[in-house]
Amino acid sequence: MSNTDQATGRFDRLVTHLQDAIVEFELDGGVPIILSVNPAFERIFGCENDAVVGTSLNELIVPVMLDREASAFDARTAAGKSNRAIINRRTADGVRQFLYRSVPYAGGDRGVAIYTDITDQFRNDRQLAVLYRILRHNLRNDLNIVGGYAELIAGRTEDRFVAAYAETIVKTAQRLLELSNEARDFEWVLSADQTVEPIRLEPIVDRVIDTCGSRFPAGTIEQSTVSGRTVRAGESLELALEALVDNGLRHNEAETPWVRIDATVDAGTVAITVCDNGPGIPPAERAVVTGKRSITPLEHGSGLGLWLVAAVGDVYGGRVEFAERDGGGSEVTILLPEAEP
Repeated sequence: MSNTDQATGRFDRLVTHLQDAIVEFELDGGVPIILSVNPAFERIFGCENDAVVGTSLNELIVPVMLDREASAFDARTAAGKSNRAIINRRTADGVRQFLYRSVPYAGGDRGVAIYTDITDQFRNDRQLAVLYRILRHNLRNDLNIVGGYAELIAGRTEDRFVAAYAETIVKTAQRLLELSNEARDFEWVLSADQTVEPIRLEPIVDRVIDTCGSRFPAGTIEQSTVSGRTVRAGESLELALEALVDNGLRHNEAETPWVRIDATVDAGTVAITVCDNGPGIPPAERAVVTGKRSITPLEHGSGLGLWLVAAVGDVYGGRVEFAERDGGGSEVTILLPEAEP
């Protein structure tokens, strides 16, 4: 058996056992006519290969209201262009949603299309997004009310125990509001179109220093070796650096809280390090974020800031490292590809 025959046999086995629906078709007057379908296509769309060969693919699976959309895909195939889109198609179980990909061949006269059913995933993601936004919106509104009334109680009572209880409520409400803001930023990092491009680091660091400096006027924020550094990243990098500086000052009980941002280059990698003189990041929390330990009811981390930083490293093709600073405090390094200035 020749190498070509072996390759063809492997391809046929792959198509046969793949769980995604696959159809091979040819264009006849711009209409896709089915040449063959795999078993997954038969199961998902409720048909048999022998019965649908020679029939119109669009008439078989395209809802009437989506005829124009399907015709536009066919025109791209005829022009030798591939297609990729989220679409709705008729199946044996009603209309479902698919990730659709098609590749032309034979000069655009023929093509192969793959349909990956994402209906359940899409519905779950949409429901979670709605629940998340409702929860976060209501949480913020209610916590503002709780915190406001607690401040009124603390300011009007003469009972020192009641005043202490009210102050605890205020601080707890503030922590939950911070968590809500972190959740908003975390969602944005995961859901936004993260365009990667050469970015100068110095303007980003300057803005982070201005933002966090006004937020924590008693703290000191330093930078060194940042000038001239350029990385391949996107706008979420600023969120990550702001989260690290904020964390380094917010939870810092030192007499003079400080944070320093450094940037060094080694073998095409820029290491952006944020260190502070605070209490440090608990080892258990670092282990959960880095995946060395699983999330449990007892070990889950106290916030989303470090998760956000780790996510930014992932989306930009880098990584994040955590360490304890000599002399006390934390040291977090984001490693990203260097870009030409």
